[in-house]
Amino acid sequence: MWIERVVAITLAGACHLAFANELKTTIGVDAEYSDNSQLLPKGQEVSDTMITPGIDVDYVLDYASFDAQLTYGATREHYTQETFDDRTWIVGEGTFTWNMVDQHLYWDFYQNSNRLMINSVEPDTPDNQTKRHIFVTGPRLRINPDSKKHIDVSANYVSTTFDATTIVDTEQAVGRLVFVNQFSRITSYRIKLEYRDSDCDIQSFCDYTRKRAGIGFTRGTQRWQYSGEAGRNIIDRRFEQRVTGTYGEISARYQTSTFKMDFSATRDVTDSALGLSLNESLSNALDTGDTNFEQTDIVKRTRFEAGFSWFNNVRSQVHLLLFHDTGDYQTIEEKEITTGGEISLDMGLSPLWSGTLAYRATNDRLETGVPNQSQRNNRYRMRFRYTPNPRVALTFWLIKQTGSFRLHNSDYTELLGGLGISWQI
Repeated sequence: MWIERVVAITLAGACHLAFANELKTTIGVDAEYSDNSQLLPKGQEVSDTMITPGIDVDYVLDYASFDAQLTYGATREHYTQETFDDRTWIVGEGTFTWNMVDQHLYWDFYQNSNRLMINSVEPDTPDNQTKRHIFVTGPRLRINPDSKKHIDVSANYVSTTFDATTIVDTEQAVGRLVFVNQFSRITSYRIKLEYRDSDCDIQSFCDYTRKRAGIGFTRGTQRWQYSGEAGRNIIDRRFEQRVTGTYGEISARYQTSTFKMDFSATRDVTDSALGLSLNESLSNALDTGDTNFEQTDIVKRTRFEAGFSWFNNVRSQVHLLLFHDTGDYQTIEEKEITTGGEISLDMGLSPLWSGTLAYRATNDRLETGVPNQSQRNNRYRMRFRYTPNPRVALTFWLIKQTGSFRLHNSDYTELLGGLGISWQI
């Protein structure tokens, strides 16, 4: 993509003016065998072995007027029995900030490429996967009336594109004003106004404008951190269609030396091109692909998520995640409900060996005007890692997953195992 090349050239030019605080490059190769690579019903299984060479690059630049952080990985998937075509994946994210006028005027770049399922009620195989590219750029002005208040005014161009030709791409112009008041040492309040104009590449009926106004807060103590925001959305689509509704998000974290608890609840009106990503960040935990990207529509989405972690000692950790998500499409008769959870145990077996045991279960139901679709999936994972020195690692894993598809009236089981080696250059 030409936009990504522009970012790369800009970063390369900046490197002549600064030095990288940290550059880490890791190369490796994985070999994985599956007894049912296409996730076919019982009795129709097709086995295959996938060979995946790859490279990961982490780069941080810190200079007086430039800051950048890039985390990208590239892999090449080769199926020895040709159950799927060979594919190259380049995923990751990069941020770049140019401080044009010291502490007042900035120019931001952000790009991410993410591998996602197209439709989460279909099998998670390469023919049901695509890569989504999000690119954001624009100026940001910060005004500081006093030491406890600041105003951010920004204007951004946002491009969302998919490799799959069946999914609609969008371009957006976003204007945003945020006023922040640091009320006390541990509490701040903010007022946010936003205008967004979105254009689809081929289907003009999905073009829309969104006006948003909201208020929010953050508060942090030694053990508790809270944040929240609530407001109103007004979305006007082509042909005089209007969708209105409130949005809100609240999160809380409690943490001690041996325990951590996270809770979040989110309600928003967004477009299906962004899916669960209520902002454009790749690291957003909501961006799990529990959606149908082929349905172009405005979606009222509600999600609850709770996470718990126990730290018995530095070598043993237990994590539990529970979530429930509802996506209600506004102009087509479709509603998707996803419920799931995951529990994992991380173990430091010795200075050279570590291991993970995990179980994940999801129930994805799609309600439409035609017969409803649903999928239940269970995934068991065991992984061990051996690091004979800080630069070399050997990884072994064994995974079993089972699934049930109501629409196709079929069940499947897959057992796969793999071996990987990586080396940090």
